[in-house]
Amino acid sequence: MRLDKKSKDILQMLVKGKGYFKTPTVPKDHTDGTVNLLVPLYLKGLLTFQRQYDVPLIGPSNEHMVRFKWYDVMIDKKKTIKDIRKVIKDGKL
Repeated sequence: MRLDKKSKDILQMLVKGKGYFKTPTVPKDHTDGTVNLLVPLYLKGLLTFQRQYDVPLIGPSNEHMVRFKWYDVMIDKKKTIKDIRKVIKDGKL
């Protein structure tokens, strides 16, 4: 599978951030294509990601307080930055 431009940008930001980066903050109700880009890379074992909110702990009592969300993207434990650079250079997963 070939890397598209947006997936390649995600991997380059991961290399630039030395294995970690934070996606742009968006409103909670806003649906963006970030997850659609991260999931194929996650399934190939290149990275892991976690959704974060502006409220530290979310439960039924404070769910209404959440306004923003973002994703923390980290390199997979089994991979190195060198492996990610090789994938970017080859352009294939």
